[in-house]
Amino acid sequence: MTVSVPAWKPAAAVGGLFAMGLDVLVLLPRRPFAWREFVRQAWFVARVSLLPTVMLAIPYSVLVVFTFNILLLEFGAADFSGTTAAFATVTQIGPIVTVLVVAGAGATAMCADLGARTIREEVDAMRVMGINPIQALVVPRVLAATLVAILLSAVVIVVGLVGGFFFSVLVQHVTPGAYGAGMTVLTHAADVVVAVIKAALFGLVDRLLQGDFGRGRPGRCRQRGQRNRGLHLRGAVRDQYRCHRGRREGGGVTVAGARLPRSSAALKRWGTGWTRVGLQTLFYAKTLRYIGDVFRSYRSELVRLIAQMGLGTGALAVIGGTVAIVGFLTMTTGALVSVAGYNQLSDIGVEALTGFASAYFNVRLAAPLTAGVALAATIGAGATAQLGAMRINEEIDALEVMGIRTIAYLASTRVVAGVLVVVPLYCVAAISAFLSAKLSTTVIYGQSAGVYDHYFSTFLYPMDLVWSFVLAVAMALVIMLVHTYYGFTAAGGPAGVGEAVGRAVRTSLVSSSALIVFLSLAIYGQTGNFHLSG
Repeated sequence: MTVSVPAWKPAAAVGGLFAMGLDVLVLLPRRPFAWREFVRQAWFVARVSLLPTVMLAIPYSVLVVFTFNILLLEFGAADFSGTTAAFATVTQIGPIVTVLVVAGAGATAMCADLGARTIREEVDAMRVMGINPIQALVVPRVLAATLVAILLSAVVIVVGLVGGFFFSVLVQHVTPGAYGAGMTVLTHAADVVVAVIKAALFGLVDRLLQGDFGRGRPGRCRQRGQRNRGLHLRGAVRDQYRCHRGRREGGGVTVAGARLPRSSAALKRWGTGWTRVGLQTLFYAKTLRYIGDVFRSYRSELVRLIAQMGLGTGALAVIGGTVAIVGFLTMTTGALVSVAGYNQLSDIGVEALTGFASAYFNVRLAAPLTAGVALAATIGAGATAQLGAMRINEEIDALEVMGIRTIAYLASTRVVAGVLVVVPLYCVAAISAFLSAKLSTTVIYGQSAGVYDHYFSTFLYPMDLVWSFVLAVAMALVIMLVHTYYGFTAAGGPAGVGEAVGRAVRTSLVSSSALIVFLSLAIYGQTGNFHLSG
């Protein structure tokens, strides 16, 4: 019996990933080690990841503190807000935010760089010269990402605790002394060590995933030898500029430099940034304005995009598409909520309330955040890659020459498809979280199913589910707008598309997290609209 090639693609990809991972582990202790490349990549990852880490840690910590403090205020135990903030930040938020930022910022840029090197046949050239590309390129990047992940985890913990402190004290009127005294009630040095180890492992695994640079399928985007000539030309021009800086062509006439060059450069960067913000806002306005045209003129394209986003194509379709990915992610977070809830509640003798923890935290916290990450990493990143590939291949320019409104046909259709797809996806996410929490509590810990169902059904408010769906739809709208913009404006070849995907993932994660915080405050209010009864 002959097996079709597409059926083997997922297995071949997984096998290549494990093979490269073993190669990296074998080459780690071998000499010579590329110290210069390691330092350069560590500085690069830290430089591009620090600001997104802070911007993502603040909304995550604020949302977690807000959700926990609502429960504590209902119990009359607001003085323990520092306890929940420290426990959640150290054990969960620190490693999770670290891997999201490292994957969306540093590792994506590394993957784009390695992919561009493969396309330009630099990896093959290294093999011809007798240099192992895994030892020279992948190993230092893996170690750099692991080191930076550990440092960023510490940054997330500090930022989360400080952000939770200001939010608890200024917004929810918690006593500062009680907040500080409660941080060490449940969180100890061993928890910090475990969090650091988790961050290191997450960074290592993420970098190994990004390091699979397609060794078996190198591409050719230009003629052989053209890249080297361009590189030598740029070097010659740069050297000549350094030697003859400020001279006109044909003589020794010195050109007067601009007054206040540093101030002029700073003002130029400032103006360029605001211009970029204006163009991005204009793109969003046009995309939203053309939504009506999608239902009038591009219904077939909309149906195709909905099927592609929901079920996926190629290897993604073999494993069940985006539905399976979202369901698996929320299943793990639901199980995590039940495990942490049961263990913490059992310390005070109320482990029967684990069903309440599942109904409360999965709906208001875990499911929306997990769905946002899944949407940005699957549907959003796919849209950016597709539009970016069309941009660098001049397909978007060809559509404009044909008289097709590219924003309506390419961007608006994807935004509408993403918003429509998120409704069944979020249903799968919520059901997976609820089922995994129940199975973890009743099967692993042996709690009675009747006790679990009683507290779960008592505290699962229907309006909370409705508002949770509203959060999911709002996140999908923001994520798709951001990703379509970065894909539509991508430039710089295959490496530029990879960098556009990384920028889009970072921006969408920060934007969606901040949106969840503001909408949660607007929907639930300062007291959370929650009353413990039953």
